Amino acid sequence: MSPLIRTNRAIIKIFGPDAVKLLNNVLSVKFINKENEPKWWALLSPKGKILAEGLAIYWRGDFFLDIHKKSIAAFLSRMRLYKMRANVDFLDLSEKYVVGWSEKKIRAPMSFYDPRDKDLGFHIFCPKEQTDNWGDDYKNFSIKRINLAIGELYEDFLPDKLFAHDLGMDILGGVDFTKGCYIGQEIVSRMQHRANIKNRVAIAHNIKGADFSKIYSEGKMIGFCGKIIEKSAIIFVRIDRINKQSEVLLNNQPIKLILPKWANYQL
Repeated sequence: MSPLIRTNRAIIKIFGPDAVKLLNNVLSVKFINKENEPKWWALLSPKGKILAEGLAIYWRGDFFLDIHKKSIAAFLSRMRLYKMRANVDFLDLSEKYVVGWSEKKIRAPMSFYDPRDKDLGFHIFCPKEQTDNWGDDYKNFSIKRINLAIGELYEDFLPDKLFAHDLGMDILGGVDFTKGCYIGQEIVSRMQHRANIKNRVAIAHNIKGADFSKIYSEGKMIGFCGKIIEKSAIIFVRIDRINKQSEVLLNNQPIKLILPKWANYQL
C-alpha cells in the first residue's frame, strides 16, 4: 500500500553550525547530531504553553522538523527572534516536500518510526515529485492517533492553551528534564515536581457532538474533546475533578473515559 500524504503538515529545514545549540536552547527535547533518532518536540511560550509541536529528524547534517501548516509563520518568527547572532538558517520546504505516513516501514531516505508511539507507524519526508502514486486521505492515521491518545496542535487543541504535561509529553519523551534551560523549561520542571498533575488525556468513543465540545461533571466544566473522527476523540480533562460516582457528560450525553495504554496516572 502506498504512503498517505498528511496534507496539513509541512517541513522546516534548520541548518548551520549553531543549529543543534539553538534547537536545544529553545525547544523542549534534546537534539543531537545523529540519524535514526526521531524526536517529538514542542515550542513553548515563556509561561510553558504549547505554541507549536511536531516531529524532527537529523539527516545528512541538517535538521528537518514536521509542523502543522498553520504553525509555520509563528514558529519561524519565534525562532528568528531567539536566533540572535547564531549561525543558523531556516527553510520552509512546504512547496517542495510532503509529510507522508505509512503503517509499515518503506524504503526511503527520510523514513522514520513515530517516536510518540511505535504503533503509530512510520513517517516519510519526501520530495513532492516522488509522490505521484501516494494518496491524500490520512483518516486511518487520525483514527490510530486518537485511539492512542496522541494529541496534535490544531487537530485537537489550539496554540497557547495546553501545557506539555497536559498532552502527555512528559511521559512520551516530548520534553527533556536533564538538558538544562530552554524556553518554558522552568514551568515544565515545576509541574514535573508537583505531587499531582491535574490535567491529563483520555479517550472516548460513541461521542455525539462537535469538535472541541466542553466536558462536564456535576455541573462543572472539567475539560474538552479534540477532533471527533468516527465518533471517537481525545479528551483533555481535569482528572482531579472526576468523581467515579458521577457521570461525565458531553452535550448532555454520558461518555466513558478510557486511559491510553501509556498512562501512568488514574482517573
